[in-house]
Amino acid sequence: MTPIITTMSAPYTPDTIAAIRVQARRKVPPRAIALLLGWDLTRLMEIAKKHEIALAQPALTQVGPPKLLAGGKRLVANVNERRGVSWDLGTKMVSYRGRDAKLTPQEIHILGCLVRADAPLDPHLLVHKSGVRWSVLRARISGMRKKLEGVGLSITSGRAKGYQLVMVKP
Repeated sequence: MTPIITTMSAPYTPDTIAAIRVQARRKVPPRAIALLLGWDLTRLMEIAKKHEIALAQPALTQVGPPKLLAGGKRLVANVNERRGVSWDLGTKMVSYRGRDAKLTPQEIHILGCLVRADAPLDPHLLVHKSGVRWSVLRARISGMRKKLEGVGLSITSGRAKGYQLVMVKP
């Protein structure tokens, strides 16, 4: 169980602090980080100062209405981070230790399930959680292994064990 750190009126976890650190290292503007977390910029700046996280200085430009995609949908960042692995559902990018790889939409959902799992995932459960068809699961895992090798991640499997994401030592 992750301890919850409370500040002001809403709680946040150490995973949230780790996500802020990752985004700060990538030079993501503070406004974008605050939007991603659903916080106002003032709260983000206070928490970053408290945890000694160096954020880029916020730009003092006028913020216009959000940019819309085709069909009137608003563009929203959807970045997740756990155990040092971050993945973006929008861009389908995975990052680990400063290295990135581009995955397919199905692969990014499989990766999310594997990162969140604390133990090996049974293939049947992985199919159910990720929404990938049973007939393509092995092919997607095989493709992911090749792509994640360059990032420093590996997917292990064993008979009657299931699939597990392993961080390769540098």
